[in-house]
Amino acid sequence: MEFIPESSAETVEPDVDVLVIGAGPTGLGFASRLKAEVPGKSMMIVDAHEDVGGTWHLFRYPGIRSDSDLITYGYQYKPWMKEKAIAPGAEIKDYLRETVEEFGLAGHLRLGTRVEGLDWSSTDTVWEATLRDVLTGRVELVRARFVVSGSGYFDHEEGHRPRWEGEQSFAGTLLHAQAWTEDMEVEGRKVVVIGSGATAVTMLPALAERGATVTMLQRSPSYVVPLPSKDIVFDVLKRFVSKDKAFAATRRVNIERLRTLVRLSKRYPNVIRAGLRQVNKAFLPAGFDVDTHLNPVYNPWDERMCIVPDGDFYRAIRAGNATIATDTIKTFTPEGIELDSGQFLAADIVVAATGLKVLPFGGIAVAIDGKAIDWADSVAYKALMISGLPNFLFGFGYTNNSWTLKIDLASDFLARLLRLMDERGADTVVPHTPADDADRSDMILDLSSGYIRRAMDVFPRQVQDSPWSFQSDYAFDRDRLGAEIDDGTLEFRSSDDRSQQLKTEAAA
Repeated sequence: MEFIPESSAETVEPDVDVLVIGAGPTGLGFASRLKAEVPGKSMMIVDAHEDVGGTWHLFRYPGIRSDSDLITYGYQYKPWMKEKAIAPGAEIKDYLRETVEEFGLAGHLRLGTRVEGLDWSSTDTVWEATLRDVLTGRVELVRARFVVSGSGYFDHEEGHRPRWEGEQSFAGTLLHAQAWTEDMEVEGRKVVVIGSGATAVTMLPALAERGATVTMLQRSPSYVVPLPSKDIVFDVLKRFVSKDKAFAATRRVNIERLRTLVRLSKRYPNVIRAGLRQVNKAFLPAGFDVDTHLNPVYNPWDERMCIVPDGDFYRAIRAGNATIATDTIKTFTPEGIELDSGQFLAADIVVAATGLKVLPFGGIAVAIDGKAIDWADSVAYKALMISGLPNFLFGFGYTNNSWTLKIDLASDFLARLLRLMDERGADTVVPHTPADDADRSDMILDLSSGYIRRAMDVFPRQVQDSPWSFQSDYAFDRDRLGAEIDDGTLEFRSSDDRSQQLKTEAAA
């Protein structure tokens, strides 16, 4: 994918300087930083949902919460001050609404509007974005100088769900966790949650608390780690210093603590595994088969661990309202699920907590001068721009730490990049494509989670040990993205450059 030189010197004014796609944590992170750092730029924030929040607006299943602490998941420049650091989804959505208000973003929002296509015009040096009103179907074209993709990485229309033998015969309710509606009654009902990841571990205690009898059915277990919902370090520090200083210090501690845990898990997997096994045994009833139900075949942090705030997962099991079945499905029947071991799980409701369906850049069709982009043929520059693609930046957070730590760094990079372009009088920036014979690999190599592995063949590639590499490492990115922007890989061009080029070509 190569950058096509512009053939006209005429300057075309865009409708907006920056089009931000997505009004969730990623999009609002970019938008709030731009509003604060480059306030002279006009901006439009587009989201297909009727409200802000992204993930935290979409998911409604019982117990929906973060699996990262909000001291690090919240933006660096907007401290998280609520009581719980492992917070419910509703509180996170409130935090994002506060972000809109505090940074004056409401006037830039276009909710209920879907971006259906993006086409870069090399002649006019603008992105032509096709927008569709979700309710009316009305289509309009918006021209933007720069596009920022903050749409996340998964399909908001549907989750990943396997198909099971006999599921059509099931007389109860079968749905994906992503499709859960808040009016669903569970009290007194038998619920089977299929899955072993963060969603299943979250739903089990929440459903039990609502009066359901819950079985978490998993083909294989995940690592489960208990943490207090309140941040002890933050609670202590704010007694002695201001909340802002306490937040900043706690944030540094939490970032380094998780980095250390991941590093130790990679270096001493058996030690970490043994420690987690002992923790789980201590929290669960005597005789509970920890080695069957909570001892994964993979090493710690080969997949993301499941956080259990205040031990709610264990508490539900100890109370007898919830249990775990580690087995495979033979067939559904009208009354429930028959397992390959011969065990039968009676069910009124079956929830597939079987993961996400991953989409690159929200599944939006992207082209240069009408020629479609194949993401698998492209390479990601510093995991935030794309080879050969002008004036385009995306947010992709961490897989082994809080997602938004990367968005903080990327949004700061973007603000500095736009200021640098203004200083140079440039209206176009594009990363040079790396050598054709470069050894390319999947963008994410540090996690083996199913939803990650299923999607890597449709994402941009990386080249190890270069600006085209991806590392899920906050300290590494802090240094790399905080360094001088013009590293020799980015090409800056302006209308004056194009005008001079045309004059030279005409004289020749």
